[in-house]
Formats: sequence, structure tokens, C-alpha cells
Amino acid sequence: MGPDQHAELGMTTVIAEGPDGMLLPGSPLTPEFQNLALPGLEFVSVLGKGGMGVVFLARQQRLDRLVAVKMLSPDLANNQAFVSRLEREAMTLATLSHANVVGCHDMVSTDQGRFLIMEFVPGQLSVAGLLLRFHKLPEHVALRIAAEVARGLSCAQEKGITHRDIKPDNLQFYWDTRVPPRTPDELYRFPNARVMICDFGIALSEHAQDSQSGKAIGSPLYMAPEQYVAGRVIDHRSDIYALGITLYHMLTGSLPFAGETREETLKLKARTNVPDPRARDKTISETAARIVQRMGKWQPEERYDNYTELIAELEAAARAADPRTRRRHRWIPHFSFLGGLALGGACFFAIGAFIGGRRLAQLFADPPISRAVTLGYWEGERASWRLAPADAEMPSPAIMSNGGGELRLLQRLGPGSRVQLKIRIPIAGHAHISLVDKEQNERWHFAWSRLVSAVTYSSGADGQSIPLAEIASPKPMDWLDLDFRLGSKRVVLLVNGEMTSVVPLKEPLADCQLRLLVKEGMIVQFRDIFITTGSQAQ
Repeated sequence: MGPDQHAELGMTTVIAEGPDGMLLPGSPLTPEFQNLALPGLEFVSVLGKGGMGVVFLARQQRLDRLVAVKMLSPDLANNQAFVSRLEREAMTLATLSHANVVGCHDMVSTDQGRFLIMEFVPGQLSVAGLLLRFHKLPEHVALRIAAEVARGLSCAQEKGITHRDIKPDNLQFYWDTRVPPRTPDELYRFPNARVMICDFGIALSEHAQDSQSGKAIGSPLYMAPEQYVAGRVIDHRSDIYALGITLYHMLTGSLPFAGETREETLKLKARTNVPDPRARDKTISETAARIVQRMGKWQPEERYDNYTELIAELEAAARAADPRTRRRHRWIPHFSFLGGLALGGACFFAIGAFIGGRRLAQLFADPPISRAVTLGYWEGERASWRLAPADAEMPSPAIMSNGGGELRLLQRLGPGSRVQLKIRIPIAGHAHISLVDKEQNERWHFAWSRLVSAVTYSSGADGQSIPLAEIASPKPMDWLDLDFRLGSKRVVLLVNGEMTSVVPLKEPLADCQLRLLVKEGMIVQFRDIFITTGSQAQ
């Protein structure tokens, strides 16, 4: 399996595979970085860019391990404030040794810049990426993540350190496997899976309290009110507040305070407690809601005042919310009632016989996963495409062309497969959806053009194209529903639930790929891309 066939785990792309089979994520080194050199390090790729600089993936040759290298931007390398910030981050990380905190190996200064060498977290999958992919997380998963973050913050507090910038972007999930999580419940299926806190660049030492109080440093969506009020003490309770906002976000998929500007967001928080998350999602338990609200009190003295109590409550709530725990507790009391078990078993098999094997299998099958939740399901010109998160206007994530390009689904299709998807052309554009064989020959297609003068549709197979005239054109911001089913010698197409065409094939359809093609310079969006095969496709 080549690197371009591996799943995209975060917002970075897999560019290579190491000799041990480990995925090497990132984007290729551009010419400006190809001459970078640090003793004992081989730069591999660019993991990301931020306001302070660039983060690289590198191989530490002596120990044969991967590390993350943060380089201060050249235009900031002579700015003592930013240099001090990088040095403070290095010193902070050097004092912390915890499974839920990203470790620091060294800090190096050369004539090319200043570099911080840190532990590499496999997967490049942040909690922000999880929220982008799944919108929100199951209660037991969100509570477990919050408990792990609290453990890392507890270690920092013991060293007199307050992070001051806890948010989903700064929480990296250790994901050391080839495929992305299909569901949030898969996140903890590996023994070493855990969340790790990163970016201690604005962390505050208790020894620097006087010089830092009142400075509005942090992320306005998550930071505590006292972080932007002059003269207020900032301590571990500020991190507890930010973690409470993050937990609210994980549970509901939204933020409690989100103004259009930084100032408006901060004003919304002033003297206001975090609201009950059940107002947004009634399925959230009373226990989880109580924990979030206590963490999110605007007055620090009303929050949890120690991590021991917070961690204990988070972990207990996570166990209580875990469906596996509830199932065990539900069945244990009934083990002594053998007659009841026998009757229940008889009823189960009677129902199974009534429903039928296929229906029963469908009943217990995993829910389908949209191939639009991550570009990891696709190969091709992925740099020309991006993910669009779910929001109030768009109920599920979408993939969209960023100016044209081609994508091919990694999953192979054949007779018996069914493809369902929604497509939208917001302005003017041309979208071409097709099935291609191993040699990339087109076997079947559906095309939609939205131009200023007209909207046209066509479909065909094996080099032939036939106009489709009976399709009601949606408004620019509405979606077109496509459903096509693959047979050995034909493809049946339904548009908006109505039979539209049955296209015969000259040769039997075998192993093929779904291809999305958008003309250069045009924007087209695709969401709810579901693939079913065999009996599931009926």
C-alpha cells in the first residue's frame, strides 16, 4: 500500500512511509526549508504553520526516532518577546514528564533560527479535528478525554504551571495506526491511545504571576474571564474553566459563548456562567451537565479548586455513561433467573426467525460512515480539496473542491454496490461523477453543469453520453440527491428519489472506483457519501 493510499488522520497529508511501516504525515518541504540542517536530525516534512513559526517532522538519526521540531519564524527570531516565549515553552516542557503532556527533548539555536525539539505524537489528530469530523463526541468519550487532560494539567499545577490556552487545537490524540477512526468509540481501542496537551508557549509560572496578571493572552472562545481582567489572579482554576468550555464543545458540538468579534465574545462571558449544555442536547446526562457548569463558573472560587476531585468525578461519570458498562450492569442482576434467560433466549431466536437473518444482521450492523468526513478515504489531487465542517446551515461535513481537481475513492466497488451522495454547486460550476476501472477508463458517469444561461444534466457509459431532461434544478444553495446502484451489465440512477436512467454497459462491470471531478476554478460540495455493498445495498 503506497503512502497516498493511507488515511488522512488530521488536516495533514501522508507523504511517505517509514521503514517500520509507520506513516509519515505532513506536506513536502518547500525550497525555503530544504536546506535546513540541525546536527543529528533529518527533516522529513512540514506538519503545520502557525503565528510563531513552522512545525516540522524530523528523524533523530542517532536514536532512530521521529520528533517534532518547532522553528521560530525568521522575522520573529530577533524579537526578544517571542524568543523568550519559545524558551519558556522549552523550560516548561522540560519540567513536565507525564503521559498526557507532549515532552520536550532539546532547544537548539543556529544561524538558521531557533528550534524546539519535541516528542512526536503519531496521527496528527487533534480534538479539534475530531470535532470537525464527528461534530460532537459521545458523552463517555468526551468525559474520558477531559479526565486525561485534567491529569496532565494536574502534573503541570504540581510544578507551579498554568497552561492558559487549553482548547481543542492544543489537545493531540495519540493515534498510532494506519486508518482513521470511523467512529468516536474507536478512539480508545488501542492500549496506548490517549490525549496529550501541547503548546505551552503562553504557560504561566507561579513565579511570574505579578508580571503577567491582567494580560489578555489566550483564545477568547475558551479562556477564563479573569485572563482579560486586570489585577485578577490566574491559576489552575483558569485552566479548569477552559477545559470546561472544551468539554461543553465536545458534548454539544457548539460553543457557549461565540461572538462575531473577540471583544464581543469576551463581553458575553463577563459575569456569566457557562449555561446548561442540556439546553442544546437533551441526551446529555445530569451528571455531565453539572460537572460542565461547575467548571464553567465565571468566578474562580466557585469552580473545582483541585484536580483530584475533578478527575474523580470525570472518570466516574465516564464509566457511568459508557454503553458497555450499562450493558454489563443491566445483565448481571438477571444471571440467577435461569428461567427468564431461557425464555428471553427463546424470544430472541423467535424474533430472529421472524425478521430473517439478513434483517437481523442489518439491525446490529455498525451505522454507515460518510466518505465525506475525511479526505483519508480518497486519493488523487487532494491538495485541491478541503473539508468543510458541519454547521447550522450544513448538517454534516462535506468535501469540496478548492478550485477544481479529481478525487478517487480508495474503496473498490463492483456489482451489488450502491452509492448515495448529496451534491451542491453554490454558484456556477461543472461536476462529473463517474466509475472508472483499474486502467482509469470511464465506465459510467453523471454530469451536472450550472451555468449562467442554463443548467444541464447528462449520463452515459463507455464513451456515450445522453442528456437528462426530467430533473428539477435545485436552487444554488440546495442539494441534489444521487443514488446509483451497480449491476453487472447496467447502472441504475435515481435523482432526488426518482428513477432517472438505466444505463446498459457494453462489458460486465468489475473492480472500479468512484471518481469526483470538478473543473478548474469551480467550487462544488459533496456530503453524505455512503457506500453499501451486497445485501446492505438493497
